[in-house]
Amino acid sequence: TVIFVVMVLIKLFTPEPTDWSPSYSKNDKIPYGSFLLYEILPDLFTGRNIETTNLPFYNITRERRIENKNVIIICNGFEPDELDAKVLWDLLRKGNDIFIAANSFGKHITDSLKIFTNYSFFGGFDSAEVNFANPKLSAENNYRFVQGNYNNYFTSFDTSKVIVLGTNQDNHVNYVQIKVGNGNLFLHTVPNIFTNYNILKSERDYISKSLSYLSIKDVIWDEYYKEVN
Repeated sequence: TVIFVVMVLIKLFTPEPTDWSPSYSKNDKIPYGSFLLYEILPDLFTGRNIETTNLPFYNITRERRIENKNVIIICNGFEPDELDAKVLWDLLRKGNDIFIAANSFGKHITDSLKIFTNYSFFGGFDSAEVNFANPKLSAENNYRFVQGNYNNYFTSFDTSKVIVLGTNQDNHVNYVQIKVGNGNLFLHTVPNIFTNYNILKSERDYISKSLSYLSIKDVIWDEYYKEVN
């Protein structure tokens, strides 16, 4: 009985280990959830409607027309199927802006844009420094992020179509903009940046500046592509 009581007390008073899994979900308050980012979206897009979807692009567009919106997707790997990729291009051509932060972007995106990613094994392993290409946004000292994977970057892309928005400490490109029809596609290779941990511990200013490239208009926040990858 004494041993049992001691075991129960140990269980009760032992702190739970931190869950470092990368969920990127607005529902998660763990370090790599995006609860806090979703909470501050009304401040970044003042006066605009913020909504959530748990559906793929194809299903959303079957339900209603989507025009003049921002779509924000943060996930580990963005892997739309062929049908969803076609709908994505259609949304862009109609004037919607889409921001995707992911470690990889899937063959239907990379093959169409001829833009490819890689991971640097020579970075800081659990840290990195990043900055903006635009001198009006860049910091005098690089923004520094720790405790996680921050070393994915673009290895090649069509310089005639791609605008470089940001790089890391090795001058590898990690944030780009691509004009597609009347819309803009923003791709960022470091989703870990846009999480609770970095809003609280690191460089919140970098996060708001990254999203400042999106126009002030209604936002559709994705939860579907987090769940399928």
